[in-house]
Amino acid sequence: MIAAIVIVSNLLTSWAYQQSGELMEVKRETQQLQRENDELRVEISKLETPERIYTTATKRLGMVAPSRILYGNQTDQAARGKRR
Repeated sequence: MIAAIVIVSNLLTSWAYQQSGELMEVKRETQQLQRENDELRVEISKLETPERIYTTATKRLGMVAPSRILYGNQTDQAARGKRR
């Protein structure tokens, strides 16, 4: 009977250590993923700046910025053209 209790106790202790090790590994992995997520958020915020978007559009995509910006819909613009 005592031998069975010792064996069960050893098995439970071993299982607890194994679970503890797995938990530590999951925590390390979570921290690593959080660091990568933070780095990606910084990279996204850099890419979303208006200057970066303008540079990418003009230099890499060959787009040209308009010389003037018109506001309103096409009907408003057509009406203005007829009045002139």
